Amino acid sequence: MTTAPTPSSDAIEVAATLADLGALPEALIAALRQEAAKFGHPLDELAEGALQRAVMRLERDPYSGSVGVLVQWRNSDGRLQGELRLHRDGPSFAEYEILQPHPKRSGFFIEAVTAWGRVGDLRSELRLLEMPQ
Repeated sequence: MTTAPTPSSDAIEVAATLADLGALPEALIAALRQEAAKFGHPLDELAEGALQRAVMRLERDPYSGSVGVLVQWRNSDGRLQGELRLHRDGPSFAEYEILQPHPKRSGFFIEAVTAWGRVGDLRSELRLLEMPQ
């Protein structure tokens, strides 16, 4: 007879923190997708089920000392593609790498899309860089 593995205390804490945050993780993902879609990048990889495909761990905020959840997505080469930094007691932050030319601003490319805040008060924007000469 085999028994299922027992979740680690960190896994239990991650699940509890996500439960406490309610709709925030999905709202941040939606904000990233909406902002990127305005510029022709729908971020299909962050469609439904994106949280289940991410790697999650606890992380201590170096400024406040509070413990939150770090959610990360990596590409097939293992390079970081995007992340959510989720905090129970303060604003949370999300970013996802795009690395594509800006469709309307010649000479610029979209490095990433970012979103931050709390449910009901989320902001988002593109992070632009000048094209290398």
